[in-house]
Amino acid sequence: MLTTLIFAGFGGQGVISLGKLVAEVAAREGKCSTFLPSYGAEMRGGTAHCMVCISDKEINSPFVERPDIAVLFTEPAFEKFVSRAKRLIIANSSLINEKAIAAVRKTTPVESAPLTDLAGKLGSPKITNVVGLSLLLRKEPVVQAGVAEEIIRERFPDDPRSVELNIRALYYFLK
Repeated sequence: MLTTLIFAGFGGQGVISLGKLVAEVAAREGKCSTFLPSYGAEMRGGTAHCMVCISDKEINSPFVERPDIAVLFTEPAFEKFVSRAKRLIIANSSLINEKAIAAVRKTTPVESAPLTDLAGKLGSPKITNVVGLSLLLRKEPVVQAGVAEEIIRERFPDDPRSVELNIRALYYFLK
């Protein structure tokens, strides 16, 4: 089965890193996966999004027009991608208007949480992306959290604080 995802927000929020992590986890699990990043002109602070495809079979194209799932971290990302999601929207209510989220709930399942605020409470707003992954995995286990943990540990071999923060974020909604 093919699952398509879009992760979108501002540059510097870790949106691209999150998509890369999800694609890498899927590949390590033995699935086929693709990762297609897209950066805004300004990079940090500009728009950024990426497309990820996960499948049991070969994937013909990494491009995703209408994703099954959209994980949206900012109001501009929400406005741009919300109407494209077919099955589920994960929304960061710290930066997306609750009225806009409520309006979309009439047509598409939306799971929202104040991801940026929660990341701050966990120790750093830099882990907002992984808190978003935790919420995604609670609703749709597209990859295994344990494999994501392995990769996070590998990414920060000399930074135990970053490992601790990211692992705490990863399991926040999976307790």
